Amino acid sequence: MSKKNEDGQIITNDQIAEAASEELEELRERLQSDVELSQLGLAVGILHHEFNGTVNSIRHSLKDLKAWSDVDIKLEGIYKNIKVNFEHLDGYLNLFTPLNRRLNRRREDISLLDIKTFLIDLFKSRLERHNIAFKHTNGFAGRKIHGFRSTFYPVFVNIIDNAIYWLKQSDVPEKVIRLHADDTGIYISNNGIEIKPQDKERIFELRFSRKPNGRGLGLSISKEVLNAENYDIFVAQPKEGSTVTFKIQKMQ
Repeated sequence: MSKKNEDGQIITNDQIAEAASEELEELRERLQSDVELSQLGLAVGILHHEFNGTVNSIRHSLKDLKAWSDVDIKLEGIYKNIKVNFEHLDGYLNLFTPLNRRLNRRREDISLLDIKTFLIDLFKSRLERHNIAFKHTNGFAGRKIHGFRSTFYPVFVNIIDNAIYWLKQSDVPEKVIRLHADDTGIYISNNGIEIKPQDKERIFELRFSRKPNGRGLGLSISKEVLNAENYDIFVAQPKEGSTVTFKIQKMQ
């Protein structure tokens, strides 16, 4: 048996079954991804809670150690070393906060410079290690975006993480990631390896990745999350001096 589609073309039962099978497989993959992400979210929430308790305990112990180091010169170096490492760990712990939806379910006007500060805190060591300059324009510095921090921060994290990876693979002498914004949206550019024309749409598909062992989740989830807040992300015409530019803009 067969039937016709909207264009009047004949569709057989085998074609219908094949399409249904492909759709079912895609739904299974999405469900598995959702389960994995839910598990990751739970793990992050648990770690955040447990670390908070541990950090508070260490903070009190450091105060006690400080009192001892003031009277025993031998302890002063040990105290300073522990304190520096603790502050480093505490800084990483604080990076979880904007990503936690339960702590950040209030829409607000978010300064784009706040986002860049967060990204610097997160990626500073990697940027320095790979000699990547992280710049922004005046247009970026003077603008804000309205919504949940827990929506936008992970999107920027994913794009910058990808940019660092592909810049590492390139042989360009001066590696640069640049943030720009105008009245139409926000641009995230880099001068690393170009995105192939045939990949400009596919990179937002679930499970598609050009990275070795890449899972192909980041950009797909970023697009879905932004769409839910009436924003979109896509590959735009590269800005001057760049080879890759992503644009985030409000949907009409």
